[in-house]
Amino acid sequence: MTLKHVSPLICLEYNPKDSHILVGGSYNGQIAYWDTCKGSQPVEMSTLEHSHRDPVYKVIWLQSKTGTDTFSASTDDQPTKFMVGTEQGLMVSCNRKAKTLAKKIVCTYSGPHGPIYALQRNPFFLKNFLTVADWTARIWSEDIKESSIMWTKYHIAYLSEGSWSQVRPSVFFTIKMDGTLDIWDFLFKQNNPTLSLKVCDEALYSQYVQDNGRFMACGSQLGTATLLEISSGLCTLQRNEKALATAVKDPL
Repeated sequence: MTLKHVSPLICLEYNPKDSHILVGGSYNGQIAYWDTCKGSQPVEMSTLEHSHRDPVYKVIWLQSKTGTDTFSASTDDQPTKFMVGTEQGLMVSCNRKAKTLAKKIVCTYSGPHGPIYALQRNPFFLKNFLTVADWTARIWSEDIKESSIMWTKYHIAYLSEGSWSQVRPSVFFTIKMDGTLDIWDFLFKQNNPTLSLKVCDEALYSQYVQDNGRFMACGSQLGTATLLEISSGLCTLQRNEKALATAVKDPL
């Protein structure tokens, strides 16, 4: 099935409670919902006057009783994320409930030498977050604003995306412009990836890990999606892993 929309789609997410329902963000700023049981056309779509003014670069489902709440992010000068990465290499922590502009920006972090292409909190330790920018991936702590607490070595190929494992607190993933996927486990090895896989010959621009950590999809420059199965050792929580992960402070 091919999902159809009036504007090119930039992001798409399945509903975690109903695999027939998807939400997508489009280039014209609209949010649309699909029910694959009802066909390829959206069943609901935001009106232009109540949509983002710029492209929607990320949309996620929020945990709620109804399972229908979503959260979207765009570059239309309307902060909608608690933490965002900028083209200038800054990470900005925001308070969405603040009533004044000064209080909306809680603090900033700097370090990368280029735009932030990925920023994600560790699902096990919410004070720690991963960034992908320039030629490195870095792990930060909200409590340490001067520098990241871990970082990879500088790669020859540019990094384009990264994310945490949803089942192991010490594992994260990065993809590169040379078509390589790197899987890192900083409790096992810190200087190099635990596993490095050449997925394709063209640049990789997107990747997504299944919630149970077993499968991963990578998207390439040519529009090819590759589905990978991750070995059980990399998607099974290890003994004392949570405690050990909190104690590691050395660079990767």
